[in-house]
Amino acid sequence: MASSVLLWSIIAFFVIFVIWASWATLDRTVRGIGRVVASSQLQIVSNLEGGVVKQIMVRTGQQVRAGQPLVRLDPTATGGELGSGEAQTAALLVKIARLKAEVLGREPVYPAAANATVAEQIEIERALHAARMQELAGITGAYSARGVQANRAVTEAESALDARKSARDARAVELETIKPLVEKGIEPRLSLTQAGSAASVAASEAAQASAALSRAHASVAEANASLSQARQDWRARCR
Repeated sequence: MASSVLLWSIIAFFVIFVIWASWATLDRTVRGIGRVVASSQLQIVSNLEGGVVKQIMVRTGQQVRAGQPLVRLDPTATGGELGSGEAQTAALLVKIARLKAEVLGREPVYPAAANATVAEQIEIERALHAARMQELAGITGAYSARGVQANRAVTEAESALDARKSARDARAVELETIKPLVEKGIEPRLSLTQAGSAASVAASEAAQASAALSRAHASVAEANASLSQARQDWRARCR
């Protein structure tokens, strides 16, 4: 009898435990490693240029629209940089106008003076242009004088060559005229020797005059090349 009671007690315990386990809620803790993934792509908000933040126009967690201003920077530093950049740009434009005029050999056309700084820069470039033009005039004058002298030497050498050629031709004719007279005994052989010597001297002088003319032409070419090189050097120094 006691064993039956014990058996039914055990069976009743298991039945009650199964019923309780199917309806009861138990608290439990589960540990694991995971990663939170946003539903949309994250965007990094940053500014291209640094500066001092003057005003924050949104709150943390606030939804914003595309193109909506988020912060406002203090314009003091950027305004100063802008003014400096504009001044440098204006100065470079004025300098470009001067350099272009010097390269093309004309009067410079400067941009309009937007402010006193640009006007001052234009006056500086004008004074520099005048000084450059004066320097170029001095260089051109010196080399031009050298070229004029070389051309005068060419003219003189051409005249001398014409004279030497005429004398050479005259001596040659005289020599050809005396030869038959000497052969016939009308003129002494000494006259033929003297005529031949004179013809040789005249031919030598004509050759020397021709060489002098070649040297004069070379001097003209050298003077022109020197003038061109001097102008190139001057332009290089103006940059």
